[in-house]
Amino acid sequence: MKWLWKYSTEQNQLWGRVIKFKHEQMDNWMTKEVTSLYVVRLWKFIRVLWSEMQEHSKIKVSNGNKTSFWNDKWHEVGILKVVFPDIYNLTNHHLKIVAEMWSAQGWNVSFRRQMNDWEINRVADFFNTLNQFSGLQTREDTLMVAK
Repeated sequence: MKWLWKYSTEQNQLWGRVIKFKHEQMDNWMTKEVTSLYVVRLWKFIRVLWSEMQEHSKIKVSNGNKTSFWNDKWHEVGILKVVFPDIYNLTNHHLKIVAEMWSAQGWNVSFRRQMNDWEINRVADFFNTLNQFSGLQTREDTLMVAK
């Protein structure tokens, strides 16, 4: 787990860049899963533990440039596409990062269609949950141990 943590926080170090080049990036935090038989087994063994580490960590959003709005665990309620699957299916831009979804005026969530009457309360709950976010800062996003 130590090496996963170091990789997710030190990707720009020489060893992190070598691993990123060799195994390709899955998202802003980890490489793709190792499937080849002809690779060093050490990283393959380390990489297998990523899902377990993810369960016990969260992302502290600062500038929002590394954090997926829908797919990363950055909000205290959990991964937004898991907590709000109905809203996720109604929206465009499933791959945007937090920095692209947030502005000084608020959240830039675009919907594929007009809401039905029975969906309005759920959308309101979604935006009330998002409004707990205090805004972007200048530092880089960081991975943290979840409490």
